[in-house]
Amino acid sequence: MKIVFVSNFLNHHQIPICEEYIRLSDEFYFIATESSANQGFQRNTEKEYVVHYDLDREREIAIKEILDADIAVMGACPDELIKLRADTKKSTFLYSERFFKKGLWRRFIPTTRKKIYDKVLKYKDYDNFYLLSASAYLPYELSLLGFPVSKIFKWGYFPRFVEYENIEEVISKKKKNSILWAGRFLRLKHPEYAILLARKLKSSNIEFELTMIGDGECFDDIEKLINKYNLQNSVRLMGGQDTQKVRRFMENSEIFLFTSNKMEGWGAVLNEAMNSGCAVVASNMIGAVPFLIDDNVNGAVFESGNVDELYLKVKKLLEDDGLRKTYGINAYENIKNNWNHKVAAERLVKLYNSDISCLSTLFDEGVCSLAGVIKGK
Repeated sequence: MKIVFVSNFLNHHQIPICEEYIRLSDEFYFIATESSANQGFQRNTEKEYVVHYDLDREREIAIKEILDADIAVMGACPDELIKLRADTKKSTFLYSERFFKKGLWRRFIPTTRKKIYDKVLKYKDYDNFYLLSASAYLPYELSLLGFPVSKIFKWGYFPRFVEYENIEEVISKKKKNSILWAGRFLRLKHPEYAILLARKLKSSNIEFELTMIGDGECFDDIEKLINKYNLQNSVRLMGGQDTQKVRRFMENSEIFLFTSNKMEGWGAVLNEAMNSGCAVVASNMIGAVPFLIDDNVNGAVFESGNVDELYLKVKKLLEDDGLRKTYGINAYENIKNNWNHKVAAERLVKLYNSDISCLSTLFDEGVCSLAGVIKGK
């Protein structure tokens, strides 16, 4: 069996699932369409299995592998390659975040609708053409455009899963009443919500320590808010940290805040925080949240932008040691059993090997289960 994964470039989040594709197949190739690209902190990574579609000397090889593969996973890539593969009528899995992050009304813009038609809609009746939804809100958007939701499966981004011998022991060693926020300091991620939360907790005389990791355009504004509300003894700004250090902070923190708005397509930091046994409190409009978090079971969900609800959810956790532990354990188990790179690759191969009539019932939950329809904004 041959598998190809086509995307703009190979970054560190994609390497774990590529390694699983290698394990499960006889041949595997990652087809990079923008070899020299950098996107923020994500940098192109070279591996022996990468073939460069954008380099003249490798283009014909890339096209051959896309046409020959038994399974093709198509990510961010030119429409011409999607058409090339879809027209073979062989198993093609197109993965995507939501299209209308700026509002559902954008589906009425002719140029936007045409772009989606060329990438997705024209293949809706093709045999063996499926969508891997890297946002809980994508199926609703596509249903409004006539794409059959029976061909859309849960997907996402899969940072490397860390398996712990005893997750309860990891949780027991976390610093009491510790809260972590981590990400780029961008307006869409709303780091200021963490500061407004800290102000409310302090005014309620609730014991806590908030650590914030990251850098970006809002960093100076956050620093000013900390000084304005006299939170210097309660909030630590750590600046940018490498991936391994962020994971260490997660392992040592009881509560993780994820405050982004609907512009957060997926949010791989959620996978990592849940993997680390954190009790997560997350905004409902983040693409990964409805897929990964069962509210009040393995985490807590608040209405995007509602700082009062965020405060109440965090306050409840800070006042209940057992609840923090329960959320942390359940979060870890969900990533371990349903949402990691190994499970994703294995289930995708099972989809390929299964009779088309039973695909929608093959998995009851987690990655590659039927995505369903969740209304977005």
